[in-house]
Amino acid sequence: MNSIFRSLPQVPYASAELFGTSKTPKIHGIVNFFQFKLGVLVFTEVFGLPEDHQNCGGSIYYMQIYEQMQAANRASNIVCSLMDSNLPYNPNHCAPPYHAGYLPPIIESFGYGHMSIFTGRFHARDVIGRAIGIHAPPNGDALLFQGVLGEMIACGVIQRT
Repeated sequence: MNSIFRSLPQVPYASAELFGTSKTPKIHGIVNFFQFKLGVLVFTEVFGLPEDHQNCGGSIYYMQIYEQMQAANRASNIVCSLMDSNLPYNPNHCAPPYHAGYLPPIIESFGYGHMSIFTGRFHARDVIGRAIGIHAPPNGDALLFQGVLGEMIACGVIQRT
């Protein structure tokens, strides 16, 4: 069986270091973007996620790449603020949940989260300079598919490695 991952580069094409907001300062992690001929492997690891022991198996958090966002580094804390809107990266003007910037959820386990996806929705070069954010769950399952996310709890800026 052939696999495109046999040639996984040791260094990602791009990456984003994730930092929690002022309300969630313990969150930190990394999102790596490995470019292949057929698409991009997005590999995410996050530590310090808020734990919810009342939930059935851990909290679910949502990630998205933003169309426009301003991020400023302030003494090792990243403060993300939306410029005009919190629009997801959506170069093909697709309806939710088909925006290129929507990524699969992260299921928290004892404060740790991992998410990997192989996607052809964008090239790694197209997301450099864009922000990526992790959001708390929205109030109601149906809201996610209407493009509504919960409060942002962590973010970073995608940079060329």
